[in-house]
Amino acid sequence: MKITRLKIMVGRNHSRGHETLIQFILVMLIAAPNLAGHAQKSKDKFDTIHVGAFDPDAWNGIVFDGTAYNERLTFAIRVGSKSGSFIDGDRVFEAVDAVGPHAPDSSYASVSWRHAPQTSPITLEWARVDETTVVGRLTARSGTRLVIEAYSPFEASSTALFHTGADKSEIDGAHYIDGHIGTAARFLVRADRPLLGAATFHDVAQIRALMDAGDLTNANSQHAVTSDTEADRIGDAELNGAAGIEIEGQDGSRVHFVAAAGWDSLQLSNRAKDLLAPGRIDEILEHNARRYEESRPHVEGLFSGAADPIGNTMFWNTLYVPSLDLEFPSISRRWAHIFGGWVVGEWDCFFGALLTNLEDADQSSAAVRAILGSQSPDGVVPNVVGGSGSSPDRSQPPVGSYVVWKNYEKNRDLNLLEWAYPRLKRWHEWWFRDRGDGQPERDGNRDGLLEWGSDRGSLPALGGRGNLQTAKYESGMDDSPMYDDVRFDPGTYTMDLDDVGLSALYALDSECMGEIAEILGKPEDQRVFAADYG
Repeated sequence: MKITRLKIMVGRNHSRGHETLIQFILVMLIAAPNLAGHAQKSKDKFDTIHVGAFDPDAWNGIVFDGTAYNERLTFAIRVGSKSGSFIDGDRVFEAVDAVGPHAPDSSYASVSWRHAPQTSPITLEWARVDETTVVGRLTARSGTRLVIEAYSPFEASSTALFHTGADKSEIDGAHYIDGHIGTAARFLVRADRPLLGAATFHDVAQIRALMDAGDLTNANSQHAVTSDTEADRIGDAELNGAAGIEIEGQDGSRVHFVAAAGWDSLQLSNRAKDLLAPGRIDEILEHNARRYEESRPHVEGLFSGAADPIGNTMFWNTLYVPSLDLEFPSISRRWAHIFGGWVVGEWDCFFGALLTNLEDADQSSAAVRAILGSQSPDGVVPNVVGGSGSSPDRSQPPVGSYVVWKNYEKNRDLNLLEWAYPRLKRWHEWWFRDRGDGQPERDGNRDGLLEWGSDRGSLPALGGRGNLQTAKYESGMDDSPMYDDVRFDPGTYTMDLDDVGLSALYALDSECMGEIAEILGKPEDQRVFAADYG
């Protein structure tokens, strides 16, 4: 609504008060559409948003994974580098030089990679400064081309569109909301160095293809967005699911950038410009790095310095799993890529939770919930579970109660203890449970000692099921030569071998379950576990 002219005639017999009232009404009428729009805009918010290096293929990337209006809204950036060859995405696996600190709250993270035969690494440092904003710093030698790529991670569930703006000084993204016309979650990436090139692409793979052959300074016109109108930018003829900006590294100088999600493009742009003021991002990163270093655990004596690489390794493998709404370390980023975006092994996950509990009780709790939450109805806590499936035929060493109990001694998380207890109890009972034909699940010769096994059945299992190899998987030591000559009994679904280690771990499980039962005030259960232990 545009008002070009408004004229009101007020009679001489009207008082000054009447004139003031009429003027007020007119002002409100003019402002009403804008006020209504502002009120609607103020309702736009992320119900949840998780920010971190959650793309398994991108150590050198950051994902913004949010929800609003019952939709999942995801944006991501990753850094590509070119010095002869081009490295981005999964190519960084073989190029990583140093996995640095990674604060569990994403307040500071650092990773470096290199182009052989160069000796100088490219280093990415970043920090989450508020719920939806990340600042970063890139260090690279002169002659290295750096490409900040914005894209839709997990593309099957994302419809974000990107453009580089009229002056190509930044990348802007939008994720429109079904059923809310004109409403979009916004994304922005801006750097503090002049750009060598900028272009949009159908997907992030096209950026790699172009950089393999050349660079963004000669991007084909079919990729570049030249329109200033939003309608043209997101028209059906141009589906821009990715964008890139190219910058040249320089000895003694750093590239600073801001990446942020929100609901107002102008506010995001202004915020980015403020954060990119000279020295501000350096100050934030150095302050956050120092604060994290002071707060994390340190070890002296025989194992001096051991805590840092343990923490760095664990938290750099942290991924966010939307289906579980949990952040926790996967077995590894490469395995996560193979197994549908995330994957944990049973005792790997529990022992990992013991390690992460040194720094962060939340991720330890999330890991325990992830693995115990995958328990089958009959009590099996699977050997492996991930985005592409699980192993309902087999479990792994029963170390869960030990880890949950030890972690409770440190963090006193009674809610987790109460949640985990019935699941740990069903798992404990499963090992000797009658499977329905008078046969204990893992006591094939019925001598009171346990054997490793793998059940047959109709449901698919990662790695197969019902054979010696999958029974080896249950041991957690599947490449050990000690099981090579063991026979697998197809009638009992167990190895023809009493395993002293498994029986000893079952006794430990009984002892720890008794400790937990005592804490939770369950004396009858405590007596049962004491009998199992004896």
